[in-house]
Amino acid sequence: MAKADVLIVVSSASIDGARSASATLDWLDAHGYEELVRGSIAVINAVRPRSGKVDMQKVVDHFSRRCRAVRLVPFDPHLEEGAEIRFERLKRETREALMELAAVVADGFPNDQRRTNPAFI
Repeated sequence: MAKADVLIVVSSASIDGARSASATLDWLDAHGYEELVRGSIAVINAVRPRSGKVDMQKVVDHFSRRCRAVRLVPFDPHLEEGAEIRFERLKRETREALMELAAVVADGFPNDQRRTNPAFI
């Protein structure tokens, strides 16, 4: 953990999932990883079609107060299959959400890594 550049905490789009992810952040805070938590990214992953019972804005607001960024990954039947993921089989909204997530993760890379690694040029 001490060498981690970024922490990604994934939660299902349910109250129990959000509580579990929040408890993980609490534990990290209590064990000296406050900075890692502040720089973390919360990913709310919809593992089933929305029922409308969970106020997602409240979940996003909660994690926004604790994390550097929060991203939502919508339900996608291809992800639900649980097998090999083929990017082109994902719905457009899911592909866009995953690309946005990748960009947020990359924003957290150390600046010197971008200068020394040709892949970042």
